[in-house]
Amino acid sequence: MVLVSCQNSNNNQPNSVSFIDVHDFFVKETAELRKQDIGLIQRTNMDSISRKDTLTSVDWEKQLYAFLDIDIRSTIWATDFQPIDTKDDPNQEGYVFETTNSKQKVKSFTIHQNEEGDIYRFAARILDESKLSTTETLLSYTQKVGYTMTVNRSTKILGTENYQIVGQFIKKNN
Repeated sequence: MVLVSCQNSNNNQPNSVSFIDVHDFFVKETAELRKQDIGLIQRTNMDSISRKDTLTSVDWEKQLYAFLDIDIRSTIWATDFQPIDTKDDPNQEGYVFETTNSKQKVKSFTIHQNEEGDIYRFAARILDESKLSTTETLLSYTQKVGYTMTVNRSTKILGTENYQIVGQFIKKNN
């Protein structure tokens, strides 16, 4: 289990929390989902259009691409992210980290670990800004349950678009 010190996110001291490899967690998750032959109920909402699909053959790297794209190296972990004190928030039981680097796309993330120190829940807020668009992506993943990806994109040419993908893991009937 990781212990979080009570540091203010505005200071520039190195992150003292032991490195947690989020990317490696999702690489292992995709392998485990494939090994267990897990299916997926996927709900997609875009503007006023909703769709529900049941997938029995799942390409997990494709489904979890946004999670796999998070690759925070140990050096970046130590310099760009600080733990946030959440002791006064009764709804927060995980470890929350926020970036101290304005150029970092991953603005914040929360990790929930079991007693052995393994991740079982993960959430992140990612902000990608360019001259033409701003995209905010909210990710949430719960091991053995499913995931949610919510994307809010604003472009100068096309305006605003919002969509959400919710994936629920299912055992296939073999």
